[in-house]
Amino acid sequence: RRSSDLLAGMGGETMVAILSDAAWTREGTLLILEPQSKQNVLRRFLGENGYAVQTEELVKDAGRIYPILLARGGPAPACSEVELYTGRLEQIAGDPLFPEYLSGLIKRAAAAAPYDDEAAALLAAYKTIEERINECRL
Repeated sequence: RRSSDLLAGMGGETMVAILSDAAWTREGTLLILEPQSKQNVLRRFLGENGYAVQTEELVKDAGRIYPILLARGGPAPACSEVELYTGRLEQIAGDPLFPEYLSGLIKRAAAAAPYDDEAAALLAAYKTIEERINECRL
C-alpha cells in the first residue's frame, strides 16, 4: 500500500471520480491534490466523504494560480459555502498569493453575477473577505 498519492493537472470533478473508486485512500494515505478547476466540487467531496484537508497552499504557474491541498482520511471541520471556492480561510488567507487568487475569483464572479444568483452571492462573500484582509493590512 502506498503512503501518498498525487493527483495533479486535472479538474476537481475528475479527481472526485478517481477518489470515489479509491476508498482505501481514506486509510492513512496522504493525498497531494492540485485541481486545475472545480476546486469547490473537490473540497465538497473531501468533506462529505471522510477526508480532512490538513493544509492548503497556492502556487503560480504560467500566470495562473492553483491550490495544492494535502488531505488524509479523518474528520473534517465544516467548510462554509464560500470556503469551498477559496479554501479554508484560516489555512489559506495568509498565503502570499491569496490576495491575487481572491482577485481572480472576484473578477470571474463579477462577470457571471448579472446572470447567475449563485455567482452574485459568491461575489458579495469574496468582497467581504477582501475588505477584511485589507483592514488587517492597515
